[in-house]
Amino acid sequence: MSIERAVKQQIIDCACGLKSLPETAARLHALCNSHIADAPGLYKLISLDPVLFFQTQALFRYYYPQAEDSFAGLAKIIITLNINTVKNNVLRFAAEKPGGAKKNEESFFSHSLAAALACRCIAARRGLGEDSFERYYAAGLLHDIGKQFPVNAEEHGEAGGIAAKAAGLSTDITDAIRYHHRIAAYRGSAADLVCSTALADFIAHSIAPRGGKPSVKLEDAVWEKLGITPAFSAEIKDEVQSGLAACEHFIKAGV
Repeated sequence: MSIERAVKQQIIDCACGLKSLPETAARLHALCNSHIADAPGLYKLISLDPVLFFQTQALFRYYYPQAEDSFAGLAKIIITLNINTVKNNVLRFAAEKPGGAKKNEESFFSHSLAAALACRCIAARRGLGEDSFERYYAAGLLHDIGKQFPVNAEEHGEAGGIAAKAAGLSTDITDAIRYHHRIAAYRGSAADLVCSTALADFIAHSIAPRGGKPSVKLEDAVWEKLGITPAFSAEIKDEVQSGLAACEHFIKAGV
């Protein structure tokens, strides 16, 4: 799958200018103008919004292009950029989108968040170290970031990969975004994260936002590469649903 050069450049140009989801933008504005604003509160809010999360990563790479970490943890980014820098640079991209987009934004938020929680749960259930949890969470949260760009649905993985690379995200997370629907084509070294993201996407489709049967097909290679059976996804579904409900309550109630 290949995206035209002009479209690639358009994705790269606007990768650092994505708008955060309207509901989150309102909460962020309120938090940053509150006398009780603090880094932990900002961390909680940003970690729920896939677009804002991606934007924060992009800002970090813009201001610190020589940073040694290929993927800096969100908490470290918040401390490094500090609240005012995040507020002043992120909020200028956070204007409300034109009418008619709210339903799609809610769907995107719910699905991305469900995938993030599922991916972190997959890592935990498979006994991976806690140092990997944020990386797996990030891959799940950002896996559909390509849908924020003007491409066809089948190209969203490639578009997301282009944007992630431009933003300076690590190769493994970029690969997870790019290949979560093309497991068989993947030849890199991050197969575990790529497959976990694909499984997380599959689980998220069965949970959010509309429930019912998954609308994506999971490649058989995922089970083999992760060393698990289909029963695994059923075992963690309740945990992901509980986490999603708690997060949605948080975003709607504010900080």
